[in-house]
Amino acid sequence: MRHMLSAEMLKLRRPLSLAVLLLAAVFAGFAIHAEQSAGRSAMAAVAGAPSELASIETGTVTIGSGADAVSCTYGRRYPAGSVCDQELSGVISSNAKILLNYEQTQNAAHLEQSPLGVGVQAGAVMTSMLGFLLVMLLAAGHVGGEWTHRTARTMLAGQPRRVLAIAVKALSLWLVCVAGMAVIWLELAVFAWFYRENAPIPLDSQPAFNTMAGLIVVGKACVVLAVYALLGSALAAVTRGVLGAVVTGLSVGFGSVAVGYFLPGVSAIAFTRWVTGYMGLASPRMIGTTSYWITAAQFGVSTVGEGLLGLAVIAGISVLVGGYLFHRADVLV
Repeated sequence: MRHMLSAEMLKLRRPLSLAVLLLAAVFAGFAIHAEQSAGRSAMAAVAGAPSELASIETGTVTIGSGADAVSCTYGRRYPAGSVCDQELSGVISSNAKILLNYEQTQNAAHLEQSPLGVGVQAGAVMTSMLGFLLVMLLAAGHVGGEWTHRTARTMLAGQPRRVLAIAVKALSLWLVCVAGMAVIWLELAVFAWFYRENAPIPLDSQPAFNTMAGLIVVGKACVVLAVYALLGSALAAVTRGVLGAVVTGLSVGFGSVAVGYFLPGVSAIAFTRWVTGYMGLASPRMIGTTSYWITAAQFGVSTVGEGLLGLAVIAGISVLVGGYLFHRADVLV
């Protein structure tokens, strides 16, 4: 099996792999720039919040119009449940939530200025919509290419056990994706050093997560990438061609997003629900994942355990269905 894996890894030394890595690197660069820009904007908002809130939460607020108008004064105590109590409490609560969001954004940008903390962004990029599509492209070329280039018989002649042959391909695909994430992490660490030296962002308060969150997110991303690799390999083996694998992979990715928007009642069939559920609790803001996938809250997933269970089911279905169909199919080329 070691020789088979080495041979498959050599096959992945192709221009497509380099192009995928380059696209991911460019995307990661834009992502961290966006996070840092948001952090600087949040820092300015937090700094000006006390005076701004003081000007808002003073004076009176008029509710209604005409003879039914009611004036409510900030700082005055009103009976619980009264119109003024509800109105003023709602405004103060809303302002507090906005300020908390700014603080979390600033703290997240600060933590992404450390080599470990920026691992959050690396993991988020590789498990994002773009990361999924890139893995599907790699799977199409690596697995589906055996039929397109008419080398499937040669591959199976060296390893007649079909399930093992496709499993080794999936393993090699996963290893390349993990290596690509390591390269992205290294790239982002350089960006983190640059931003820390030239545009440092201080902590505003005690963060809800620390720099070790980067390691946690990268570890989770390895699990998600394994599911991506299994799914991509299964789709390529079933469709038996590069074009079919690409079209099917794109359909699964964009179809999952469409289900989240238009058919939330059946979101259990959309694997994006389980990806965001598993990755989403890595930070208060679900850095990166929120921006590139539908949020877990929209799908109703609340725990990491639910997300992991859903991913395990998807991986199991990919292995069983893909392996069975590939085992039973005729190899014509």
